[in-house]
Amino acid sequence: LTVDLDGLDALERNLRRLGSESGTVAKVSLYDGAKIAADALRKNVDNLERVPDIEAIHAARRREPTLISVSQKNGLRNGLGISKMKTEANSVYTTISFHGYNTVTSPKWPGGQPNALIAASCEKGSTRMQRQRFIEPALSDNRSAILRAMIRTATETITKILEK
Repeated sequence: LTVDLDGLDALERNLRRLGSESGTVAKVSLYDGAKIAADALRKNVDNLERVPDIEAIHAARRREPTLISVSQKNGLRNGLGISKMKTEANSVYTTISFHGYNTVTSPKWPGGQPNALIAASCEKGSTRMQRQRFIEPALSDNRSAILRAMIRTATETITKILEK
């Protein structure tokens, strides 16, 4: 029995070429997915119900939970970002997070409140902040769009590499 398979040499060449570029494919694809997720998060931050800063201050003094304040919301919007891609153990990853501090100062936070803390308090609720979920819905509502973008970008990038 003899089996003749045409094209195996070309397939092997393409797989080798692709193997050396796999990191590029992963990073470009991951970034496109992360961009969609970050845009959805930004939109959800914009849609958060908020109260004037003075109202939030009065509620804090009364030790009552309140909605996110205008300055806290602005801090989230300004601090939202995508980190640099990292490669570890043959995996590529990035994070979308809330960096830095807002402009709400207090004896506990003289440099402003950490945006990551405010995001977590708003998402989960706390003794000082009413719960308004915005992170999980942004990701779950856009999961298929994120995956489609990553697949589309990977396919386009692979095609370009193989056409070289």
